[in-house]
Amino acid sequence: RQRQMCIRDRAISFLRTLLFQVVSILTLPLIIGVDGIWLAVVAAEAMALVCTGVFVVRGRKRYGYL
Repeated sequence: RQRQMCIRDRAISFLRTLLFQVVSILTLPLIIGVDGIWLAVVAAEAMALVCTGVFVVRGRKRYGYL
């Protein structure tokens, strides 16, 4: 149980710092120009929030929260 939570924590951290930010930095400037670079961090954080929400909803019965 503790190990699964640790894996989820690592997954969220990896997705937020590498995958979401890289994808945002590469795609947003193509869509909205230079402002996309500045919004990339916000977009990556928003995607991490959604990912965290999915993990919470999927694990609420198993871990007893929500």
